[in-house]
Amino acid sequence: MREIETYKTAPTGWPIARVKEGAWAQKQPRSVAVVTGVTMHVTGVRGGFGVSPKLLARFNGDRSAARLYRYSTGWGVRAYHAIASPAEQASIIKLEAEVLSHHGHGLNRFTLGWAYDGLARALDDLDVPLARASLAHTIRDALEQGCPIRKIYAHRQSGEPRKRAGDPGPIIWSRVAEPVARELDLEIDYEWTTGPGLPIPASWRERPPELAVKPEPASPVGRLLAILGKRPS
Repeated sequence: MREIETYKTAPTGWPIARVKEGAWAQKQPRSVAVVTGVTMHVTGVRGGFGVSPKLLARFNGDRSAARLYRYSTGWGVRAYHAIASPAEQASIIKLEAEVLSHHGHGLNRFTLGWAYDGLARALDDLDVPLARASLAHTIRDALEQGCPIRKIYAHRQSGEPRKRAGDPGPIIWSRVAEPVARELDLEIDYEWTTGPGLPIPASWRERPPELAVKPEPASPVGRLLAILGKRPS
């Protein structure tokens, strides 16, 4: 996995290091001392956010550069502080911790927004090693910036239930949030909510059916022995 911190070395013209106050983010309205958590999101875009032919031409066919620009400016993705990008096999931190970004409703003021760019409805959708490494990378970078990160949240806990109840969902929560919380000694408050948000359900904490280890299919001989009630010798 590549680790990229574009806010440290933003190419000329990229609205990353100098965020203008607007509908989705404000520059320096908070101290890093108030940033005590990370909110997890999933973009829900199959295959991740794409790159238009026009944008690709602007970057002379460099798809990676075009995608990084899209992550920094595109509607629906620019508000996240950091993104795990399977398409780029990279963890990309786009915004400084001091930027108050409107990524998570009632969680905006005191958290960073991290997102997995893709689907996470089944285990096959999710690049688990990349997602875990990216979330840990984001948290460690925030700690280096002076943020006293202590908790991991789900967008579900603050968002409008009709739209955010599944954000980021049980697969990514159980396979990414909980292992990283254990690794970095962070807290998860499953019952906490703000605004119209919902608690994290018990089903997210359990091993979803998609993650269960499936037994190897029995051989014809094994099936026959099972029918006869015998064990293979």
